[in-house]
Amino acid sequence: MHFPTDKMLDNYLNTITKIPEEEVRLLLSRFLFPSLTTEVDKINRQLFLQTSKDNRSGPSGKDLLPISEVEKTAYYQRLIDSLFRETFVWEGITWILDLLPDKPLQALETLDSYFQANMQFLPDLLVHAISDASILIRAKYINYEQPKNLFFDLTYQDFEILIAALYESMGYTTRMTKRSHDGGIDIYAKRKNSGRSENLLIQCKRHKKNLGVKAVDEVLGMLTRNKASKGVLINSSNFSVYAKNREVENPRIELVNGKELSILLNNYFGPFWPSKVNRIINSYKRNMISNVK
Repeated sequence: MHFPTDKMLDNYLNTITKIPEEEVRLLLSRFLFPSLTTEVDKINRQLFLQTSKDNRSGPSGKDLLPISEVEKTAYYQRLIDSLFRETFVWEGITWILDLLPDKPLQALETLDSYFQANMQFLPDLLVHAISDASILIRAKYINYEQPKNLFFDLTYQDFEILIAALYESMGYTTRMTKRSHDGGIDIYAKRKNSGRSENLLIQCKRHKKNLGVKAVDEVLGMLTRNKASKGVLINSSNFSVYAKNREVENPRIELVNGKELSILLNNYFGPFWPSKVNRIINSYKRNMISNVK
């Protein structure tokens, strides 16, 4: 149900990009367990019953003392149900496979939520299984740098649209500028959360060389003129050391290089987004036309 040793896990991760997805999904199906009751649960159930019996008061044995906080948890409710209704203690999570490959970030978030809700009582076996499943999902579906020429196969406008579609998937409302009146801004992106709103100015660069300080200063100037909260400079290649230092000095600027962009696209569109890139771009174009109407 999980890798027996860290060495075996590391060896698998070293070759995971070459392993067929079908094989990875098969392994994940072993880690993402079905509904079950473990031996630890059976032991806990007996302890619970014994504790309840010892805490009874009065000759009838029907009046119980106030139950402990532990006995109020959903886990112990499931223990009781499993005794009288022959149900499983742990609800299966194999359905998370249905989120792959297109929604790996949601798969990870779901696994983390499951763990957070149950970590107090999860047997070690299931803890390790969830941990290994998370590692495999991240390694196979997210932390994978796509070939850089993918960005250069797109027109410059489609490259910008792909990034706008990405930020839409990240929860922003986006608006693209007209090239003749953009003032250096390619995309406006806004997101309003409770008690906080973000107003981003995004500039997209599809350069094969690293960008320097001059490009960063241009974005900082855009922020001042437009009173935006943050500027994002995206480059299909990378940035110079001096440009990265300028980012550290100015928290209002964010630099996103080609590798980071690939990972973001993997996160929100799945690792096979290059095969679907035309559909992603065309979908955004249709939405643009609908919004104009």
